[in-house]
Amino acid sequence: MQASEKDSKTFHKLIKQQRSNHPFNTDILYIGNTKYEGENILEAWSIHFEKLGTPNYDKNIYDLERLRLAKLRNDIILKNQYSKKEIEQTNPEEVKTAIKNLNTGKTSDENGICSEHYKEAVDEVSVDIASIINNIFTNLDVPKSLKNGILTPVLKNKIKNKTIPGNYRGIVVTSIFSKIFESIVKRRLEYELLSSQNPLQRGFTEGASSLFAAFITTETILLYRLLQIILELVAVDAEKAFDTLSHEIMLNKLFHDGIEGDMWILLRNIYQDLSLKVKWNNETSESINILQGVRQGAKLSSLLYKRYKNTILNAISNSNLSAKLGNIHVGSLTCADDIALLGEQSDIQAMLGIIEFHSKRYMVKINPDKSEIMCVSKGSKQQSQSYNFNGKEIKRVEKLKHLGITRATNGKVNLDERLKTGRQTIYALLGSDLHARTGMSTKVLKKVWKTYAVPRHLYGLEVQICTKKNISELEKL
Repeated sequence: MQASEKDSKTFHKLIKQQRSNHPFNTDILYIGNTKYEGENILEAWSIHFEKLGTPNYDKNIYDLERLRLAKLRNDIILKNQYSKKEIEQTNPEEVKTAIKNLNTGKTSDENGICSEHYKEAVDEVSVDIASIINNIFTNLDVPKSLKNGILTPVLKNKIKNKTIPGNYRGIVVTSIFSKIFESIVKRRLEYELLSSQNPLQRGFTEGASSLFAAFITTETILLYRLLQIILELVAVDAEKAFDTLSHEIMLNKLFHDGIEGDMWILLRNIYQDLSLKVKWNNETSESINILQGVRQGAKLSSLLYKRYKNTILNAISNSNLSAKLGNIHVGSLTCADDIALLGEQSDIQAMLGIIEFHSKRYMVKINPDKSEIMCVSKGSKQQSQSYNFNGKEIKRVEKLKHLGITRATNGKVNLDERLKTGRQTIYALLGSDLHARTGMSTKVLKKVWKTYAVPRHLYGLEVQICTKKNISELEKL
C-alpha cells in the first residue's frame, strides 16, 4: 500500500515480480519426433539453438549465389583494406554516459556482474574502461569474453505449445562490459548508417513509436475508403528473422553503406567465433557455436538488423508499387521484423514477388502459412481475390493484428476485446498470491488499474478508425 502511494519504483518492482512468478517451464520438449524429458531437456535446448545458429545452405530454399559473392567480396575487402580509416577513440565521459544509460534491475551476466555494479563505481572505472576500449579500437582484437552470452528461452505467447522449441524466443544476456562497448560502437555507426535508413522502418528507433507506423496505416486506409479504391493489407511473417541473419551478407551491405576501414574489420571480428550457453531451470549448458544471426538483447543487434532488412523495404519503395499518401509510398510499413504491405489489388502480388525474390537472395525465410491478408476497403467481400507466396496461397481473414492493434474489414473497434484485454491484465498482475478475493486494498487496486489496465484498454485507439458509432461507444467507457 505504501509503495503504491509513495514509492513508485518499489511498486513497479513488486508488480514485475508478481507477473514473473507464473511457471511456464516444461518437462518435455520435442525436436522433430524425438522426445526429451527431465535432465535431457537442456540437451534439447542446445541442439535446437545450435541448429538455429547454423546456416542453412539448401539451394532449394535460398539463392546461394548472393552469399557466394558476399564471401568473395568480403575476402577482397579484408585483404586490400580499401580505406585505412581509423575508429574515433572514446573518452571517460562517453563511457560514463554509456554506463548511466544501462538498464537496471536486470539479470546479472555470466560473471555475476550487473549494471548496478558499474553505476555505483562509474567514476572509478570509467578511465580504465575507456583505455581498454581504445586498445580494442586500435588493435581490432575483440576479446572472446565479449562474444559470449547466456541464452534463456522465453515462451512467446502463453497459449502456445510449451513442448515445441520453435515457440520460444532466445533472449541473450551478454556481459555488462560488452553492453558498454557495443553502446559506444553503436554511436559511431548510427551516423554513418543514417542515410540508408528506410523511413518506413519504425522498429528500434529512438523517438519513433510503433504507433507511428499504425497511424500511417490508418490514414492510408481512410484515404482509400474516401476515394473508394480497393486496398489490401498483408501481414507478412518473417520466421526467426533475428536468428538467421547472414553475417557475410550483413558485412557486405555495411561496406556498401560506407562502413569501411577499421570499423568494418572490427564488426567482422565481433561476429566471428560467437558462442552461447543455454540456461534452463538454473542449469547451464556447454557452449554452442553461433554462425549466423544477431543476439536478441545485444546493443548492436537492432541497428544491424534494420540495415539488413532495408534492402527488401527499399526494393518495394523503389518499385512504384504499393499504396501512396499523395506522392509518398507507404506500402511497406515495418516495425522490427513485423512487415505490413499496403497496396491495390493490382500491386499486391507483384509486391509479394519482390519480397520472395529478395528473401531468397538474402536468406530470409518468410512463412506463408502464418502470413495473412485482409481487404480494408468497402465492398471487400464481393471483390476479394487470392494471392500466393512461394507457391502457397496466403490466408484471407476478416480481421488481423498488426503492431498489437486488431483491424477488421468493417473498420470498427472491437470494444469487447479491449475490455477482455484489460481484465486479463488485472488478473495477470494479481496472480494467485494477490487475488482480488483475498481483499486487496482499494488504493493498490486503483493504482494497478490506472497504471496497467487503462493503457492496455486504450492502446492504439488514437490511431484506429473511429466512426460516429464507435465514438459514442467509446464515450460510454
